[in-house]
Amino acid sequence: MTSKTGPTAYEDLITYVRERAIERLVERVPGATRESERAWFDLMITEWIRAQQSANVTDASEASEGLEFEYRTSEGEPLHRLTVAFEGAVEDHVEDAANVPEYDPPPLKTQRSGDMVQLWMRAAYEPWPDLPLERAAKVLSRSIGYSVPQPPLTHESVCLSWAHFDEREARALAFELYVAGVDIEALLEQIEAFPYGEASLAWLTEPEKCIHMHAALVDQMDAKERKEHPESLAHLRHNIEFIYRLSSLIPPHVRIWLRGWSAAYTHTAFARAVGLAPEE
Repeated sequence: MTSKTGPTAYEDLITYVRERAIERLVERVPGATRESERAWFDLMITEWIRAQQSANVTDASEASEGLEFEYRTSEGEPLHRLTVAFEGAVEDHVEDAANVPEYDPPPLKTQRSGDMVQLWMRAAYEPWPDLPLERAAKVLSRSIGYSVPQPPLTHESVCLSWAHFDEREARALAFELYVAGVDIEALLEQIEAFPYGEASLAWLTEPEKCIHMHAALVDQMDAKERKEHPESLAHLRHNIEFIYRLSSLIPPHVRIWLRGWSAAYTHTAFARAVGLAPEE
């Protein structure tokens, strides 16, 4: 038996979860059809992906918190009204430039050879890094997170919360990164220098898209907004710098399987939210 990895497997998993969710919704929602539920589910996933950030990141919460989306069929008939909320979202406050944290990341180390054979041989023959990996498990478990929908997932509302890996999961993640040739110690240096404490798993898997989204939010701020929100502006700029540094340490081939890693957690949460997976 063969298994697929990378974007194809990721898309297959999305399709599978969507179709099983549609079957359950058609059974339980009076008057629902497969077409209407498929349209709702696709749009809901789109909006959720756009909000794939920590609930305490101001740009994400300000962009989607409390918004309502009214979906319509191709004929223009009302379909569903969806409210997006973030569990534990930070309330608005008056910002002060004096509160902007200092961000002085260590310099990036010279990049190692990208030759796959050399990377695997190095991992095979170097001494087993027990202590660095144990430290990595602790740092990754408290620093890397991902947003998940809380059950019940309904037509009217989606509540997103922030989840972290436990140390067992983070240890496995650190091991896989090490075997793939990622400089774990350099990665930890960058994470520990980040003043906001938390980073989204999406920043590791799709850095270009995340940098573009942050840069677009900075561009949308006019002079008045930049003056009134110095903390938010600095946060966005720090995020851009941090994501770039992560992308420099994690090669593209590693990001491919990280997307599968991310899918294993986020889509399980989607399945659980619509009653297709048992609660832990």
